[in-house]
Amino acid sequence: MRIGKNAETLRKELSGKDPKFKLGDATAQLISELCVAEQSPNCHAYVNAVAAAVGGFVPLEACDGEPGPGSLMASTVGLVTGASQVLADVTAARADGKISDNERRLIERHATGVIRDMQALLREVKRENESTKRGRAK
Repeated sequence: MRIGKNAETLRKELSGKDPKFKLGDATAQLISELCVAEQSPNCHAYVNAVAAAVGGFVPLEACDGEPGPGSLMASTVGLVTGASQVLADVTAARADGKISDNERRLIERHATGVIRDMQALLREVKRENESTKRGRAK
């Protein structure tokens, strides 16, 4: 196996159900690199999660098989809808004056979706820009 672990150990680490088996950063990074190399769907999920956890944003190209909204307007709507959901989550979480672990995880999950939507928007802007330049070159 290219990861250097037997399948059963890797399965236990990925499931997260057994506290004796934890997926380390090095293994997660290696799996992510393999997914990106294979252009598998959601191949940038790990790097997005790591960047989001530290308040970062990494603009990435789409992997083959990643669903794209198909239009600049659809990307924009997805971004606005997702950002509105994060705002609603934060508002609801703060209603009692404190944010619980579950509320924080929900906010982080939805915020990661907003990052993904932002990347989709940037891809669509780039595609439209390239299409515009090709149209001018004729």
